[in-house]
Amino acid sequence: MPETKSSEKYLYPPRVRRGMLALWLALLLLNASEFFLEWTRTLYTILREPLGLPFTPLFDHTAKILPSLLVAHLGLFVALVAARALAFLTPRLTIWQHGIEFATPLGKRVVRYDALRAIHSIEFKETGRFVVWVDAAQGLPLQNFLASLVMGKWTWSGFLLTSDLHGFDQVVATLVARLKDKYGVAGFETRFSEDAPTLFLRMLTAPWSTLKQLAATTPVAIPPRVAATHIALSASSLALPLAVAALIHAQLPVGAIIVPLVALVEFALAPLYLTAAPLDSLRRLDFADAWRVYPATQLPRWYIACALTWLVLAGAPVFVFVLCIAPAVALGCYTLLVFARDWFETPLTQAWLAVLMTAIWQIVVYALFVALLPQ
Repeated sequence: MPETKSSEKYLYPPRVRRGMLALWLALLLLNASEFFLEWTRTLYTILREPLGLPFTPLFDHTAKILPSLLVAHLGLFVALVAARALAFLTPRLTIWQHGIEFATPLGKRVVRYDALRAIHSIEFKETGRFVVWVDAAQGLPLQNFLASLVMGKWTWSGFLLTSDLHGFDQVVATLVARLKDKYGVAGFETRFSEDAPTLFLRMLTAPWSTLKQLAATTPVAIPPRVAATHIALSASSLALPLAVAALIHAQLPVGAIIVPLVALVEFALAPLYLTAAPLDSLRRLDFADAWRVYPATQLPRWYIACALTWLVLAGAPVFVFVLCIAPAVALGCYTLLVFARDWFETPLTQAWLAVLMTAIWQIVVYALFVALLPQ
């Protein structure tokens, strides 16, 4: 007897789907254009003299042909992988008897119920929204890397769901029922967890309210181990676009190693500067608090890292990355500025003195990023 599927489709809101569609479609179009242009230049260079073709500067191949073709093919391949991963962030879900189907314009995947292993849920109490990670032997492309950042622990495979999904409760209820069938009620309880969002996730989703909470807590309620994790996360964010660029251009990821190491220096100098910032305030910031809270203020730079990675995949020229330095530094400085304003209880017009070291060092880091970006 053929399996039947639910007549109801589970979709993300149209604005979310359109936004993600625009991201991956633009990525593919830009890379496809560059790919065909590279092949046009190659064929033109090879056939121009034998066929007596007129000289056209646009198609003239000034670089070596084989390395350029290799970069074009690698770039298109990585762009396809990235575009597919983006498309699967907002798929159309359909419930089948044997599993859940995730459909996108770039392909489909079915995760069978017998592949499910656990469910981890995060609730944002302020907004009533949820992020759910379903741990499974089968999963959606690259979502384990994203989930590792969101959940704060490494995961191998599975898929993410958010409460933005229309029919979210029904989908989760189906998954819970299948896990209970597989492991029993007692076994399910050990494979289901409800957690509060990590500080990293809160800084990405609600940075201003999170900064206000941090500034209102004395001493800063961030354990040293968590602070060390935030340092590693913030300093290594630029390694992502540098590593992707190195892969596309078939080069050693030298920049992905050097830039994070240089960025680490910031997390020693900036907190030290905060303890002695020339602010007209009765409230001071001890180094023990400064070194724990400063990395948290810099976690939103992962947005910059993702944007730079998209530009790398799109084949943006160097001057575009140079133009990105100012807004990137502005973001890192503004989050610290908001915290300094609330902590030192001083106007923004005075709190800017607290961000001088941050601004100087981040200009150095982003300039080094551009200099070491594989081309």
